Amino acid sequence: MSVFNKNFFGVDEKKSLLAIAVYTFIFFNSVHFLGIVQLNAGRFNYNIYDWSALVVAITVVLLALILAVKHRFSIPSRHYFPWFFIGLVLLFAALFVREYFGFLDINSILYHVVVGMDGVQLDADIYYVGGSIFIALMSLSLALYNLGKYSLQVRKFLNLLTLPMLLLNPVSLAYAKNIMIDVADLAPGRGIYKAVEYIAPIRDERKNIIHIYLESTEHTLEHITDSQWAMEPLQRIASTGFQASAVRQVASTGWTIAGIVASQCGVPLVYPSLQRLSWHNGNPSFLPGVDCLPDILEQSGYTTVFARGFNLEFAGTDSFLNSHSYSRSIGLMAHENYVDRPKNHWGSYDDDIYRFAIDEINQLARGDAPYYFTLTTNGGHFPNGHVSPSCRKGTNTEWSHIDIVNAIACTNHLTEEFVRELNQRGLLENTIVVIQSDHLLMRSPLTPMLDKHERVNFFSIIGDGVKPAISNKEASMMDVYPTILEFAGYEIVDRKAGLGVSLLSEHPSLLEQFGQVTVDHSLVANKELSVAIWAAGDP
Repeated sequence: MSVFNKNFFGVDEKKSLLAIAVYTFIFFNSVHFLGIVQLNAGRFNYNIYDWSALVVAITVVLLALILAVKHRFSIPSRHYFPWFFIGLVLLFAALFVREYFGFLDINSILYHVVVGMDGVQLDADIYYVGGSIFIALMSLSLALYNLGKYSLQVRKFLNLLTLPMLLLNPVSLAYAKNIMIDVADLAPGRGIYKAVEYIAPIRDERKNIIHIYLESTEHTLEHITDSQWAMEPLQRIASTGFQASAVRQVASTGWTIAGIVASQCGVPLVYPSLQRLSWHNGNPSFLPGVDCLPDILEQSGYTTVFARGFNLEFAGTDSFLNSHSYSRSIGLMAHENYVDRPKNHWGSYDDDIYRFAIDEINQLARGDAPYYFTLTTNGGHFPNGHVSPSCRKGTNTEWSHIDIVNAIACTNHLTEEFVRELNQRGLLENTIVVIQSDHLLMRSPLTPMLDKHERVNFFSIIGDGVKPAISNKEASMMDVYPTILEFAGYEIVDRKAGLGVSLLSEHPSLLEQFGQVTVDHSLVANKELSVAIWAAGDP
């Protein structure tokens, strides 16, 4: 006899059971779709998600059948507050961040929530991943809510699950782990943090500085079979000058503006409190308690210029530039000479930003003042990168089945061509070129392979007076700041700036003193540090 025989299940039971089954079916297929999307992008094996969703779906349907057999669906339904929904929301939110970005950084999330995502067009993956997770969350919640309406015991059980879901949330687990970790005292005046003190080079010895941030192009890519060839242009450049092999990523330095702040200011991008997040894009009060690289250079008579392919407003970059002595800043996608050029969803392609940079540096070189010119690329942006049009015309001799590798190879090739053209035009005289990744590559098809290695950022300096050398010093992006100053001819007191220690010095870096775990926790937990760097005046 069919279980749906009218003598066994009434009409109300059939409807309720069918509704729960439909919600559960939608939940399972949403999770399965998430796996399909990610697998198509060449990422991970998502069988664990499918099996977990299947277990949950079967459990819910079996529980619904039990209630139907007991004729619980025939009694009047009772509406109630689904406390379990709070636990599910936080759990699925953490899942979204992990699946899209590949890591969970609370400071990064808070930062972008406050400053917004204006200025760029988000890639399709974020909608696929976010949509799948949202539908899975809502359909599972509706299925569970309908179960609870007809059974007090089920209702109590579901709401009791709220506590373990909150406790087992990745954010909660991270905080619980941090409770047992020592906190290094990083506050100014306590011996570790040191506001930069320096003696500037004499006027005739000031060197021009060209600073290139390569989006996500970490040093670890050299160790991956699929991407080794893409890093060869950078290897050729770095072999002519100074290179660092162990620049790790520490907390609150793992996204572009945070990487820029760490490498130009020697501090992480952390906040003293949520109240301090009330500033808006364009507000010239970004880290007012810190003297950054362009501040020092401007005081020494440098012309300071910043350029990138997309809007300056994105991620509060304009606030940083306005607050720290950049005399000129360009978002190329809005530049009159490039507004009609091809664009990706981040803005102008890297071949255009390098084309613009050549012209700009040529103009700066004609002036009387030394210059500091900073540019950022976007070709290596996760998850799949953006190959510049000039590369698609056969510039590269190799081609990979992994899109992000082609994009990184293209930008690296353009970087080598850029340096070569600077040299041919005589623009490298009395000039150093800093080439670095802004942060580690986020979630991409390469992540499983990269995670098998100790992941480190790319950092190299070439140019006038820079001899070939390799530093194996355990360092972070904050150590880049004093290192650049020393290569530019500045004499730094104690060879420290902020929390950074020059890679040319014998002083131990923050990572060498305390280790990665303690440093990560201390950067986020040390409120006095964050208050000081956001306070007006010297820390």
